[in-house]
Amino acid sequence: PTLTLAAIAPATSRIGLVTTISTSFAEPYTIARQVRALDVMSHGRAGWQAIPSYEPEAFANYGLPVPEREEKYERFNESVQITQALWGSWGREAGTPDKTTGRFADTSHIRPVNLQGRHVASRGPLQIPPSEQGQPVVFMPFASGLGVQAAARYANGIIAQAPTMEQSKSYREMMRSMTVDAGRDADEVKF
Repeated sequence: PTLTLAAIAPATSRIGLVTTISTSFAEPYTIARQVRALDVMSHGRAGWQAIPSYEPEAFANYGLPVPEREEKYERFNESVQITQALWGSWGREAGTPDKTTGRFADTSHIRPVNLQGRHVASRGPLQIPPSEQGQPVVFMPFASGLGVQAAARYANGIIAQAPTMEQSKSYREMMRSMTVDAGRDADEVKF
């Protein structure tokens, strides 16, 4: 959906543009670059629904076996952390390219991230300045177990499909509690 959203961005001004990209198949630098570019071209309206894939058919399309759940989420966590670090590698103080002065940016505020995980890595930095919103918004689906733990650590928005209003309230309270346990302010996450 990223290419479609890039086409929609200039024709809209009031809607958020959230693309789904699987950490199972895309590298953090590619994710960071594509979503940041969408964020800049949409003037700060982009978001990323971060997911690990689970369907055997999807893994078969990449010639890969389906990893164990723990390994899949280990790659997911590394990917989200590196993607967010890449988004933060260009500080606002660096400015943006200025055609009038010919100055690209104050490079003392653009730094490599040099992160190496077990599954993914990136030297960075990202070569795209931040948008008006700073970093794209991260959405995650409401899941169970490792997925809920990851959402508590990284998500700005959680998408859930509860069968009743009571269940929805229960999910929301659980996520607020887990977000605090992850060291974040519960109000940072919208459900």
